[in-house]
Parts: sequence; C-alpha cells; structure tokens
Amino acid sequence: MNIDFKQIKEISNKKLKELYGNNVEQTILKRYNAEMAIICNQKLEDVFMVAHLITQKMKEDNQIINITGCTSALFINYLLGISNINPIDYNIPYETFIGIKGESIPAFELIVSWKYLIGPLKRYAEELLGKERVIVSAPTNYIKLELLMKDNLKINIIAGDFPTPLRYLEEITGIKYHEINLNNNEISKLLEMEDISLILGFQSKTSKQIFTDINPKNIEHLVKTYNIIHGTGIWGNNIENLIKTHNINELPCSRDDIFLYLISKGIDKEVAYNIMEFVGKGKHLRDNAKFKKYTKVMIKHNIPKWYIKSLEKIKYMFPTSHTYNVIIQNLYIAWYKLHYPNEYEQVMKVLCLKANIEKADLNYKYLEQKKDENVITFAEVKERLKNKSLAEYTDRDVFDRFIVYGIEELNTPEIQQLIIQHGYKEELIELGVKLQNNNK
Repeated sequence: MNIDFKQIKEISNKKLKELYGNNVEQTILKRYNAEMAIICNQKLEDVFMVAHLITQKMKEDNQIINITGCTSALFINYLLGISNINPIDYNIPYETFIGIKGESIPAFELIVSWKYLIGPLKRYAEELLGKERVIVSAPTNYIKLELLMKDNLKINIIAGDFPTPLRYLEEITGIKYHEINLNNNEISKLLEMEDISLILGFQSKTSKQIFTDINPKNIEHLVKTYNIIHGTGIWGNNIENLIKTHNINELPCSRDDIFLYLISKGIDKEVAYNIMEFVGKGKHLRDNAKFKKYTKVMIKHNIPKWYIKSLEKIKYMFPTSHTYNVIIQNLYIAWYKLHYPNEYEQVMKVLCLKANIEKADLNYKYLEQKKDENVITFAEVKERLKNKSLAEYTDRDVFDRFIVYGIEELNTPEIQQLIIQHGYKEELIELGVKLQNNNK
C-alpha cells in the first residue's frame, strides 16, 4: 500500500472541524498537533491508515467493535473512527498508548465476532495487505487475526463473544447502541439500578463490597472503581483505608492517575511517564533501587508520603482508556435493561441457551471419544427421553438431547418447535437454525 501522511491529516482534520468548528481551542489543537507530529516523525501513517480502513469496513458491515488495551487513549484514533471514545472528554493522556515521543510501539487491539473475523474481515484484510501479511492463529482458547505491518508493527483483531449481547439487543429493540446518549443524567439512572454491579461485571463478593464502599455516582468514579477492583495491590490494605480520609479523585487508581498527578505537582513529563510505567506494571517490586531514585524525585516535589506508600503496594494497574471501553459497553447493556426489560430478559435467555447448546456440542464430541470407556451410555439418555413428548421437556431434557443427538438436530422441525415452546426467539440464535415464517 502506498499511504501518504497527508491522507491521515486530511481525514483527521476534517473530523476535528466537524467536532469543534474552525476555531479549535488551543489546548485541543496543541494535543492534536503533538499526536500528529509523533505519527509523522515515527512514520506510522501506514498502521494508522490500515486501522482506519479496517474499522470503517467493520462499520459498513454493521459490526459491533470492541476496543481493548490503550487504543482509545489517542485523540487521532477517535478522529479516524478507530475508537469511539474521545479522550479529550475524559482527560485521558495519549502517552499511555504511544509514549512521550512515540518510543512506545502502538498496539491496536480490536475484538469482533469470530464468524466475521475468519470470514469477511480476513478476506478484506488480505485484499488490503496481501495474504502473506494476514496471519490467523489460535494461541490458547481464542482466535486472533494479526495484520503484520513494517518494523514489528501490527494490528491485532481478536474473536470474542462480547459483541454478541449488544448485537442481539440491537436486533430485538431496533435501537443501535451507538445512537444511545449516555449523558450524566442517564448514567445516574443506570447506577441506581438494583443489579447494576452485576451488569458491570462486579460479580464476586469482594468486588460487590468495593462497589458499595465507593458508591460511584458518575462514569469517572465508575472507571476508577473498575480499575481498583481489577488491578492488583490497589484495594486491600491500600485504597480501602485511604478512601476513608481522601476523595477518590486524589487516589492512584490507574496508570493515568499517577501520570497526571505527578505532572500536576511539577514533575518532568518524561520522569512522570517512567514512574507510571514502573509502578503500573509492578517493576518497582523487582528493582527497588530504581524506585528509591524515583521516590527521591517525588519527595523533592512534595508528593505526600501516603501517596508514595500507596504506590509501593501496587503490583498491577490498568490504563484508563481500556477501562472506559469496558464500562461503556456494559453501560449500553444496562441501558437496554432499564428501557427494554422484557427484550433484555429474552436476550439473556437466548444467550443462556446458546451457551448450553455450545457446551452440549463440546460434551457430545468428548463423549464420542470416551464412549468406549462406558463413561456414559447414550442409550440411557435416549431411554429416558423416548416416552416424553416435546411439550414435557424440561431445560435439562433439552440439554441432554443436544448431548446425545448433536448440534445438527437443530435443523429439524421438531427441535425448532421445541425452541419456540421454551420461549426462545430463534432469529437471535446464530447457530444456523432457520424457522419458517409461520413458526415465528
């Protein structure tokens, strides 16, 4: 591909004017120019343009995109349509993504549905870059598409199930998630929902208690709460004590918090960045001598002892941009539950069935391998079910039937009818079942 830096500048500048008009505030313009200078100086236009084209293709194909990592920290990524998070609105520093002067290799990480990833998206990427630069791998328990660029740069696209709930909710309600306005008033309503902590992913007893103790009232505090819960060494014997005497805005909950706080105290930007990276990734636990040098710098700039002590206990911290994406995606789901409760419950039932079917299919394949060992006899299950009518089936019977007969049976009229009887809206199940119009 022959990509000119001017292309990146034209696309981003057009969006900049759409957002802020011809008289852009100096602070915003300063950040825009700083990021563009890094892209130009480091000759990164290729990877940014490919990321732009890939995400545009996904949007054209009506795909839900989830961003992970620090991708959303860069203002340019928002202007190019790569990210849906405007870091200017949330004071997220770009340095967490690309470094002070571009010394950090930018890591683009997107999540889409696996069917789209290995189908249309893979074909498009091959047309764009050539087959030799598009690699599909399965490093553990997931599928990944790697788009290899020059100088060790790459774009990672991971197959995941997370976009699925939003896809189903969009289909059943007719409301596109990106059309939802999550303003402060709306977020306040969501945070008052009885089970909001569960929807946001705070499911363990400890995380529920932390959520209750902090009692977040806005998205900024919600993000900090998530970072505290999912980081290591942040809550226990640390912030759980400090929050009794300090405002949460003063506390180190994310890497970005450290960086911005130290700069506000007059510490050199590069030094603040190094301390952020050092503490956020737990490096100070392995190199105490270097951390002592950083401690002297902090003391010189009147950083309180309690703050330094807090940093000493931290083992791992998330970047704010990653957390914003997770929280906002979950808030969209919560919005559907608040405004479309019946449709939400229907989708959750479908997702439960889908998970059971996929589990049953895996069990079936496993039992096929083990049947000679008499771990279970399919005959026993068949005998139990043969005298039952479909109308008498329990959820367990449905599950066992899939174990015995395999996922292919989904295409039979009897099983299609069974799905209807159990209240499942079939068109939301991406498993190849095609009901006749008179059965819907």
